[in-house]
Amino acid sequence: QPAVRRWLGVALMPQAGVAIGMALLATQRFPDTASVVLTVAVASTVILETIGPVLTRLAIRKAMPVPADDHDGGPAAGSRA
Repeated sequence: QPAVRRWLGVALMPQAGVAIGMALLATQRFPDTASVVLTVAVASTVILETIGPVLTRLAIRKAMPVPADDHDGGPAAGSRA
C-alpha cells in the first residue's frame, strides 16, 4: 500500500536502543571519534524520543485512516453485527 510505504520511516523514528547500541559499537571501532559519535547519537536520541511518539501516531493515522465514526476501535456506529 502506498500510504504505508510513505509513512513507515516516520513510524520507526523512536528507536533509542538501536541508536545507542550502534553508537557504542562505533565508538569501539573508531575510538578517535568516540566523543563526537556519542554526543550526536545521544542528542538525536533525546530529540527523536521526544517527538517520536507523536510522529508514530501521525504516521499510523495517515497510513491507515480510521472512519470518522469509529474512534473507539469497535464496530462503526449504526452498523449491525
